[in-house]
Amino acid sequence: MLLQGASLVLCACCTLSFVISRWLVLIDVAGCLATGGEGTALGVIACAYKKRPFTVYADETRPLLQGSRLTAWELKELGIPVRVLCDSAAGALLESGRIGAVIVGADRIACNGDVANKIGTYGLAVLARFHNVPFFVAAPFSSFDLTIASGKGIVIEQRQSTEVTCPMGVQAKLPNLFLFFIRA
Repeated sequence: MLLQGASLVLCACCTLSFVISRWLVLIDVAGCLATGGEGTALGVIACAYKKRPFTVYADETRPLLQGSRLTAWELKELGIPVRVLCDSAAGALLESGRIGAVIVGADRIACNGDVANKIGTYGLAVLARFHNVPFFVAAPFSSFDLTIASGKGIVIEQRQSTEVTCPMGVQAKLPNLFLFFIRA
């Protein structure tokens, strides 16, 4: 998977006339901390980086900041240049033309190819498509669920509201305000 993924990412960047310094955007904790071994999306990035160096923008991944805390750490440990991207800045960065590709992991993939991943992945996929930036999903076979016909059948984990209202134990909202959560 790593070699094939790296080849696809590098090929897409070359096809679109991107120079060696083009950057990638990564969302998710997709390295050895989350998956074991060399990881999924991060493993593909590491393999591609060995062939042609680039910088990675790691989405901060709110509300628990896994991207800025874990993904960025894993990239630094691998010696890959990384910048943390504020989640809401992804559109402006993709519009700038500096991004060669977006690569993400996947929590679950349905029979028809629908992908479920972190909540920010959908917005990033839409933005990448709008700005004609190649978008890749790197996932192990264990992410494919052949018992689910489409994404509508994927059960979405409902997290505690305190992840938004009190991230890392810090009160971050006014009392009596309601939060919006997508309910499956």
